[in-house]
Amino acid sequence: MKTLVSAALLSLILEAGAEEATPTAQQVERDQILSLAALAVVYRDWQKAPVTPASRGHNIGSILVDNDSKPVFWARNAANKTDNASQHGEVRLIQNFLNCPSVGKYAKGYTVYTTLEPCAMCTGLMTLTRVSRVVYVQADPGFGHARDALKKINYPNVFDQYSPSDLDQKKALEAGFQNYSQGENNPSITDFLLTVEARNAFSSAEKQLSDYKTTYPENALIVASAQAFVNQVPGVEGDDHLPDYCPTK
Repeated sequence: MKTLVSAALLSLILEAGAEEATPTAQQVERDQILSLAALAVVYRDWQKAPVTPASRGHNIGSILVDNDSKPVFWARNAANKTDNASQHGEVRLIQNFLNCPSVGKYAKGYTVYTTLEPCAMCTGLMTLTRVSRVVYVQADPGFGHARDALKKINYPNVFDQYSPSDLDQKKALEAGFQNYSQGENNPSITDFLLTVEARNAFSSAEKQLSDYKTTYPENALIVASAQAFVNQVPGVEGDDHLPDYCPTK
């Protein structure tokens, strides 16, 4: 028995199964620069073990970048300090940004650069608010792949996603977690992100960004913008005052 598939449904199926366009070499460099900036933002308020009630949260954070590749907002995980498990970096980033004056209800046209592959909650929020693109550094083998699940069910407005495979910090963090997981029955990626090895990877990102020399001259302004942005992000207590960092027109 033959099954008739409407043109609209066929279009959705093809769209869901299609591979995303490979970024240009210039875009790959921009993604590396802005991923370093996201890592550096987290490093500016690095959380050490052991975790206490006064700890901010996990060593995970993100930045929001506009269509001109200019960083406009930042946030870090604060689930511990707020005593609220929903306060992941991406959730805090998008919710606080959309509450800024004159921003509006969606984040369409913006890219989120985040240090860890988004979980289901953050993926859902970024999809609902129409974030255009997400770039993550470290893959999360336990809680990642949420975006792929939404694509499989043809959920609308799912963002494009990319991870800079040649970034030294990505390689170090993923290899480090793999080694950390050996012999562990239930390895925790957030516990790994409290280790000295993880800290060294984040620290190297801050230094690499400050010394970055572009291959493509058109990315020089992006480096300068990312450096200036990171320098204005506070360390301790800064996450209590995110509305103070709303972009000005």
